[in-house]
Amino acid sequence: MFLILFALTLTLIAYLSGLHGVFTYDDYQQILLRDKLHNIFEIRDVVFCGLRQNRLWQNLSIALNWTITPNSTVSFKTFGLLLHLLNSSLLFLWLRRFLGTKPFVATLTTAIFLVHPLQTQSVTYAMGVISLFQGFFYLLSLHWYSRYRTSRMTGLSLILVLSLFAKETCVLIPVMLLLYEVLIHETPFRDLPVKKWALLFAIPLLYFPIYAVLKDPVSMYEGSTGFSLYPKFDYIYTQAYYQGYLPFLFLNPVLQSIVHGVPGFTKPQMLTAGFGALLWIGVPFLLLFRRKRNQTALFLLAFYFIQYLPTNSFFQMVNPFAEYRLYLCMIPLAVLFSLGVEFLVSKLPRHRFPNAATLIPAIVIAYLGIHTFAQVQIWKSEVKVYANAVKRYPFEESIYYSLAMSYLHIHDLENAFIYLVQTRIHAGFIDAPLSLQFYYVAGLYYKEKKFDRAWNVTEYMEKETARVPLPKQFYELRELIRKERNSQGEKG
Repeated sequence: MFLILFALTLTLIAYLSGLHGVFTYDDYQQILLRDKLHNIFEIRDVVFCGLRQNRLWQNLSIALNWTITPNSTVSFKTFGLLLHLLNSSLLFLWLRRFLGTKPFVATLTTAIFLVHPLQTQSVTYAMGVISLFQGFFYLLSLHWYSRYRTSRMTGLSLILVLSLFAKETCVLIPVMLLLYEVLIHETPFRDLPVKKWALLFAIPLLYFPIYAVLKDPVSMYEGSTGFSLYPKFDYIYTQAYYQGYLPFLFLNPVLQSIVHGVPGFTKPQMLTAGFGALLWIGVPFLLLFRRKRNQTALFLLAFYFIQYLPTNSFFQMVNPFAEYRLYLCMIPLAVLFSLGVEFLVSKLPRHRFPNAATLIPAIVIAYLGIHTFAQVQIWKSEVKVYANAVKRYPFEESIYYSLAMSYLHIHDLENAFIYLVQTRIHAGFIDAPLSLQFYYVAGLYYKEKKFDRAWNVTEYMEKETARVPLPKQFYELRELIRKERNSQGEKG
């Protein structure tokens, strides 16, 4: 218990130090610019807010937190921290049953899940709360099922129904529970209570009428997914690479970044992708030809893939990998790591290292806690968040665009223009969204009476070839800037 209390203390120190952070990334579209989510008492507006409406728990939490602390992240980050602590408690309760013969592994796994730096995106990034809600329903389902299995169907059914309003991937919870029954309890398929399992697998079908009612006016995936975004080989290679990269990132959390693009084709990267591809091939093979001695390992691998694949691979997303989506993937990795630590401790001579079982895990947790504190400090500044991403992936136009937006949000027009230019260089063209941001910068310079700078921005826009015609408002603004510049010249 000391280990969990130690991890809890470090977690609270780290996250409480960053409550006064910033909104960033998707927070602008979903929170700051979504007026219907700014009053929890206007329930109809909150439910039919126009974006990700089927993620009801997320939108209700956003409205609640905005009502409590408008234009501030304090409530959002506090709520995220509390939900993370609740999830960690559910994880511990479940692991005590799941790993009953290995209490050390259950304790260390929970401590790692609680304090690991990769969790900072889910807790500190306001829109990362979606992963916390997903984690809550998955862990609550596992905890409930480990206690009652199918003897209390009303409670389990209610959990599954409510999970459908959290995230789309919660429809896979019955699959996870079935694997738990077959692999951990070693129940043959012929002995399963058919009616009860038919009910559990029928509940996810409710997602379709729910989605029909709460469907967004514009698809939440429009513009961000689709098989035309990447060449198929590049995308498959990317996912295989990240499948192998995540365990490495688990051990090297300093390398995390909110945005990841298609990696290069260096030898280490190709070897990593090969390792990831072997995991894809190996897990189904092991499930088909399972042996009793590896049932627990098989379930953890299956759990890992259930968490990873739907979010990051089934849809070709502009951002194919983001750590906040992998909140629950931490569990199998932490169990595996904890087993390794337990093995190491068992091999040390007790007379020479009497406190190894406490000291070694405490060092691991302290190391993770320090990195978590550092990551939370980064999330205090939007510029730091994206600058950190640029260090990892310096050739991604999406990173430069995001960094430009972060400077624009804090009204640093000079740096916003610099990174918009970098975005154009790496993208190779100016499209409609990019031209709009250049237009904003020019307009803000005009408003500040910095007419020469405003003119330079419009000159750059006309010089560069755009895929779409510039709007007439651009030429109206350009004419106003020209007149003001001429007027200043005459006065001079």
